[in-house]
Amino acid sequence: MVHKIQKLKKRIIISGFIISLFISLNFSLLYYLNLNKSIWEIPGIDNDFYENIIRIGLLGDTHGINGIGNYEGAWLAAYEINTAGGIDIDDKKYYIGLLKEDTHEENLQLDLNDGLRAAKKIIDIGGVEYIIGGYRSTVLEHYLDYIMAQNKIFMNTGVTSDYFCENVLNFYDQYKYFFRIMPLNSSSLGKELSQYLIYLSKHLNETVEQNIHNVSIVRENTEWTENISSKLFESLQNNAIYNLSIVQEIINPINATWIDYYRSWNQIKSIEPQIIVPIITSKESSYLMKRYILEKPGFVFVGIDIESQLDSFWVDTNEGCEFETIMIPNIRNNKTNISEIFWVKYVSTFEHEPIYSAVGAYDAVNLLSYVINKTQSLNNSIIIKELEKINKTNPLWGRSITFPLIAFNKYHDLIEGWPYGTFLFTQWQNGTKVCVPSGNAFNYIYPNNITTGNYILPSREWSNWTFNP
Repeated sequence: MVHKIQKLKKRIIISGFIISLFISLNFSLLYYLNLNKSIWEIPGIDNDFYENIIRIGLLGDTHGINGIGNYEGAWLAAYEINTAGGIDIDDKKYYIGLLKEDTHEENLQLDLNDGLRAAKKIIDIGGVEYIIGGYRSTVLEHYLDYIMAQNKIFMNTGVTSDYFCENVLNFYDQYKYFFRIMPLNSSSLGKELSQYLIYLSKHLNETVEQNIHNVSIVRENTEWTENISSKLFESLQNNAIYNLSIVQEIINPINATWIDYYRSWNQIKSIEPQIIVPIITSKESSYLMKRYILEKPGFVFVGIDIESQLDSFWVDTNEGCEFETIMIPNIRNNKTNISEIFWVKYVSTFEHEPIYSAVGAYDAVNLLSYVINKTQSLNNSIIIKELEKINKTNPLWGRSITFPLIAFNKYHDLIEGWPYGTFLFTQWQNGTKVCVPSGNAFNYIYPNNITTGNYILPSREWSNWTFNP
């Protein structure tokens, strides 16, 4: 009797387990179907077409400016492709579908596992084949290997650190799925920033008849800012030819607060430099600009300030960003044959200007759709081989809003230098950003025919303003 009761208990337990497993599997299936039916976004097209989509995942902080830009740029490109009829592959119609996941990487208390969880979810549950995104190097480093192991193409639109593309060369079979679309790598950004500072200092020397040579750097404690700073030291420090010298380097934590920048401001004032080079992603950079307009000190800002790419920065700083000059990939000008068209559409759609991740994501979606259409394939190995054909001897023209010619090197990195990968130097003037000259007619970062104004000094509006001695 006891034996029969034990057998009956075992059957009940096993039956319960099977029922629970059945319910769990069906719930997972329903969730998966619901995910594909409702969460997949197919811009411009009814979601009933969701079975025939090119599945693109977007990874970034969906509440931060970088992740928002990444999503908006991809959305606009997908909308244009879908409403124009999609992509025909072997007589079958496909549309671009987007699925975004939050990596939370702009949180002050950063959890690297948030990025990994987002990558796993977007692949394992969402079933994406191509991923666009990236922002902080440390976060991307934590989840990239998982994406590479799943053989998914990753188009980087936010991370500037060199070593991600160097991995392609050193460990090709593992990292061949990685391509940089935006921004330029940190070495290239450092090169262009150095070149511009050399040009600008010479221009200022002639304009104000004063020796403009003392440079201070304010940067975050990250690998990519260190690379740029090293390039500046290499090019400018005690350079007898250009008569420039870096007199100060201030390094703040990645999660710096306004208090850190309060200290930075006081450190800058104590040295009295003539040019400040910010290399900053933090929104707290606005503190420096607020102090700038209040005190009107004898120096100018020239560098990389991500928050300053936002058109709202003018209001956020109480107009203190006036005269700041920043590196930015795009502005409303004729940098490429389609740059201005994109700019007008983007501003009309989202009611604000695009930052670098937005233009990168827009280019990434269009480049991916171009290669898929050309190869008539969704096979990643075939797509990679086609992307690798886009090089300096065989560049792609007319497909980018950012670069007249797109070309990759053997690292799957962007080739730098006009008319390939170049950034613009834009100065805040009267509430808008103006693309200023980067050199003369024979030596420039980009030609003068795409500029929209000239560089101006604070002395034009601030009476008695002069450079520090």
